[in-house]
Amino acid sequence: MAQRSTADASSTLDMETDGRTRAEIERELAAQLAALDEDDARSAETPSPPPGAVGDHSGPIDADLGAAATLFRHTNSLLGQSFEAVKRGDIPQLDPLQEATRELAASLRRQPDALLTLALLKRKNHYAYQHSLGASILLMALGDFQGATPAQISDLGLAGLLHDIGRMAIPDALWDKPDPFTDKERQLARQHVPATLEMLKKIPKLPKVVTEVAAWHHERLDGSGYPAGLWGEAIGPAGRMAAIVDIYDAMTTHRCYRGAVVPPLVLKTMLGQAGVQLDRDVLQAFIRCLGIYPIGSMVRLANNLLAVVIRSNREDLLFPTVRVFMDARTARRVAPYEINLAAMRELPGGFSILKHEVPSRWGVDPVQVMPRPDYFQL
Repeated sequence: MAQRSTADASSTLDMETDGRTRAEIERELAAQLAALDEDDARSAETPSPPPGAVGDHSGPIDADLGAAATLFRHTNSLLGQSFEAVKRGDIPQLDPLQEATRELAASLRRQPDALLTLALLKRKNHYAYQHSLGASILLMALGDFQGATPAQISDLGLAGLLHDIGRMAIPDALWDKPDPFTDKERQLARQHVPATLEMLKKIPKLPKVVTEVAAWHHERLDGSGYPAGLWGEAIGPAGRMAAIVDIYDAMTTHRCYRGAVVPPLVLKTMLGQAGVQLDRDVLQAFIRCLGIYPIGSMVRLANNLLAVVIRSNREDLLFPTVRVFMDARTARRVAPYEINLAAMRELPGGFSILKHEVPSRWGVDPVQVMPRPDYFQL
């Protein structure tokens, strides 16, 4: 990926936000994320579906999701083969992975929400593969949002797939440990970065950005990262993007020693690190790319209906498309239906997001609420 200056990144972001300044955008995002913990209960009865609500159906989105699911499973399989090859001491084949990332990038251009849906809805097994594939898709989506070329986007995807391949050099018992790392174990885990860089040296004709992402994704602007403790401008644009994607994907994924953190709270935490550990402009772009309530987030509407976000709305982060499935007051399921909240904003009935919800508190798997849960099986 071509190096971008801070000014270049700012220009791209301003174009995406109708000329608002970075400070205005940050204040807006901070206010929206600060409101996530507010609670309310306004409705006495289960509301009926509003005009324009859509029930179960198959259509273009389902078709896009089906095609994306096939590609997702294929890439996951290739990634598993590559990781296992590394475990055996072999060099992973670059051509199939590059072809897969080109296809992933094309899928993102056709229908971004389809592939992002698969990347954002987490599974509890095969963390190494899942995290690498998730990071790949998120890096490509962020690169596309920031105006990267198709070739740069594909290279970012390849970087995401390979950025943690050095984990294979660390004993599985460490990654599967159900408790937080001790200091000694943490130092051992951090060796996955130099191990990755050594492995990447053996792969011919590797795009430069792949090495940059592997080397820099744990570095932080204030020098608190690793392995080199780099500061500020010493961390290139690809590393700044990768740091944000890596944190987000890791925190929203279930680990053996902790559960997944709900996406809005992860974004809220990351925004608190903006300008300190994380690049402010890149983080703002990332939040606008995913939305305040990313796909797969469970939310409570102002009328106390529970829903899962199924499509994003980059024009207004607070008004995505959701799939309603439960009355929060009674914990009873309702016949699922979809609502474009942006179309409901001027109408009565409380069809706006009140707050995020933690799915486990309701015994809900967001995947099972999606229109086609079978697409999410690897």
